[in-house]
Amino acid sequence: MKLSQSEQRLLIHVQEARKGRQKILPQAEALGVGLDGAYRIQALLGEKRELRGYKLGVTSPAKQAQILFRSRLFGQHLGRISLQHCRRGG
Repeated sequence: MKLSQSEQRLLIHVQEARKGRQKILPQAEALGVGLDGAYRIQALLGEKRELRGYKLGVTSPAKQAQILFRSRLFGQHLGRISLQHCRRGG
């Protein structure tokens, strides 16, 4: 997958933060990386990571209306997932 120079800089920034286990502020806009570029970076970061499951959110029509969404959100869980710290809703 071919990345622009801005996307490459953002990818390196994210990789360094992950390696150092550090939080970072959003950098995409400052580096000129749009949504399509962010998805390319996300795909590269997910390569070679084991698919552990799927996630689904904003399933309630009321919540969708509240945040101006027209559909549910969904995605993949890759790599390490720790269920021992999850709380069950009551």
